Amino acid sequence: TTRSRNCYCSVPQCSNNKKNIPYLRFHDFPADAETRAQWETAIGRDEGPNFKILHGSTSVCSQHFSSEETYVSASGRKKLKKKAVPSKYPWNDWGKGKMTVFKLVINY
Repeated sequence: TTRSRNCYCSVPQCSNNKKNIPYLRFHDFPADAETRAQWETAIGRDEGPNFKILHGSTSVCSQHFSSEETYVSASGRKKLKKKAVPSKYPWNDWGKGKMTVFKLVINY
């Protein structure tokens, strides 16, 4: 979890930041390449010239994770499960109608 005072959510259409909403948690992109790629796909952003994932400064706020993707640690802190992927956005009515992405594979 990112602890910087200047945390901003990387999800398009989300203007949450730590300064204005200090009670929100901000989660760093995972180090695991597969889960990291799932986060990029889920939020609709690809790493490139206009979007860089930097440890400690590129994060997703807790509003984008469902309760099934979190747990409470022994110390009482809410944390993300290891393979959690953000799924709640304005464009899917905050997870009520989760969008599913289908890949069509055509073999010739």
